[in-house]
Amino acid sequence: MIDRLGGPGGRYVVPMVLRLSGELDVGILDAAVKDVVTRHEALRTLIVEDDGRLRQVVVPAQDASVRLTLIPEDLSGAGGDAVEERIADFVRQGFDLAADIPFRAGLLREAGTEWVLVLAVHHHAVDEWSLPVLLGDLSTAYQARSAGCEPGWAPLKMQYADYAIWQRDILGDPADPDSELAQHLSYWRNALADAPEESTITLDRSRPAEPTHQGGDAAFAVASETVTGLRGAAQHNGVSMFMIVQAAIALTVSALGGGNDVVIGSPVGGRTEDGLENLVGYFVNTLPLRHRLRPDDTISELLGRARQTVLDGLAHQAAPFEHIVSAVGVDRSAARNPVFQVMLTYQNLSGGPDLLNLPGVTARQQRASLGAVKTDLDIYVDETQHTLTGSLSFATDLFNPGTAERFLALLQRTLTTIAARPDTRIADLQVLSDADAGSVGVWSVGAGVVVPAVTVDALIRDQVARTPGAVAVVDDADGAEWAYAQFDARVNALAHLLTERGVAVGGRVAVALPRSADLVTSLAAVLRAGAAYVPVDPGYPAERIAAILQDSGARVAITDGATAVAQAGVLTAAGVVTVVLDEDAVRGRIEHGAPDAPVLPRPLTPDDTAYVIFTSGTTGRPKG
Repeated sequence: MIDRLGGPGGRYVVPMVLRLSGELDVGILDAAVKDVVTRHEALRTLIVEDDGRLRQVVVPAQDASVRLTLIPEDLSGAGGDAVEERIADFVRQGFDLAADIPFRAGLLREAGTEWVLVLAVHHHAVDEWSLPVLLGDLSTAYQARSAGCEPGWAPLKMQYADYAIWQRDILGDPADPDSELAQHLSYWRNALADAPEESTITLDRSRPAEPTHQGGDAAFAVASETVTGLRGAAQHNGVSMFMIVQAAIALTVSALGGGNDVVIGSPVGGRTEDGLENLVGYFVNTLPLRHRLRPDDTISELLGRARQTVLDGLAHQAAPFEHIVSAVGVDRSAARNPVFQVMLTYQNLSGGPDLLNLPGVTARQQRASLGAVKTDLDIYVDETQHTLTGSLSFATDLFNPGTAERFLALLQRTLTTIAARPDTRIADLQVLSDADAGSVGVWSVGAGVVVPAVTVDALIRDQVARTPGAVAVVDDADGAEWAYAQFDARVNALAHLLTERGVAVGGRVAVALPRSADLVTSLAAVLRAGAAYVPVDPGYPAERIAAILQDSGARVAITDGATAVAQAGVLTAAGVVTVVLDEDAVRGRIEHGAPDAPVLPRPLTPDDTAYVIFTSGTTGRPKG
């Protein structure tokens, strides 16, 4: 289970914190909480592992009722800080899913008739869209118990386990090409083809191999006039507020280092069938929504594409996210969330906040901080009829608080621009504050420096002359270690080989080698022969290697035996002369070295081409 990957105990807890004011009957509230757990099997379901397989075990209602007790604590006079600390402790405490029912409730008395009700539910049993149902049933039960009756709610049409079995049967086997699930997965494979491995902003620190998943929090509220403008932009462009916020976050991530191809994860309610609207359970699925940003497009054009992206994603929301990850073939890593690293959770509460309705008691909901994150940046946005508010949880492994504040400030500026000037081109967006723009201006000018007209090869030769005995190259993989003099002799020898194979000044040489000391020698030798190197990943598909060779005009390729065999057809078809480094004759000549470099018909200058590198090709054919 993902719950075992580490991090704070409350990482997968869904909290509800309600401030209550009035004459509350604690005993009746305790009974009402038990009524709700009795009604919804998901709230009393354990996850048990048997022989490496997980299964659900529903605790009988009577047993669950005995195991669940409303935890009352009197913190009268302790102060607001003590109450907030107790709330944090309560919601951040984890669950033993094989032993604990995934629901607990606490009641804190602040003073007199002032209370705080804290409910904590593990995410496997509930999603954000279940909370109105849960609170509504709790209200019904409390009202009935206050009148001396049991709750008179209508029986549920199904329980969550019934839905899970039904969904599995309907979706079918992903290996069956005619199954509904296979068709959904085909869409996601196409939608996410060549998507970036990471979609996130520039990190303040390197990503740790074993993240702590600790999180910091920052809240925000969009100005009322901006909300009004956003509603106007939504109506004019035929989009929802959710689509606008999706596009705004994509623009913000892009501006802060995320590139022009951004994937944002968003959970969706998943309650697409009749009979689920009154059921508590984990129906949510997470959709990876991909936004391609083009500088010449206007914001309105971006919103149009965001609309189509969201609608297409919703049409294929039945495919579970784990199946999408497997179908796309994303490399899994404990260090980061697969497919996307920024997540937007959006709730439309325009019908009014769903709070408890208890006789003689008023309720006010507050957001609780879990001190944990699921992705690099977890963004929560709540929309009501007149407001747009939210919070950002950021991974403290990766980001400083100032970076989170900068993200929110830019998001606010982007939303303001969408509201006021949706015809703005993406390239013309003012992404920096005046202060940041001034700082960048200072950084970009700096002190004037006179740079000598020198080539990379000349710099290498100069270093060889100054420190011939110093270590130049170390390869931990095979233990190779060369001093500058040794390195220089190897470079000379390979440069002679290249010129003998027809490499001339201004030519192009493909270098298809894995990372190694030989790769360093090869790049330096190409420059010394007067040519430009063209790096080629040996693992590239044959079609891409052929395109690179054709476009670059390379007529000589440096490679090793394994690559020469694997790509023999491509190299032969391209008419490329190969220099295979691990052939005995070539290896012997390089290891023997050469005292002098080849004599070129003219000296190289800084205006000569050093290398030709090709784009990733995510938006079409790779370009050199």
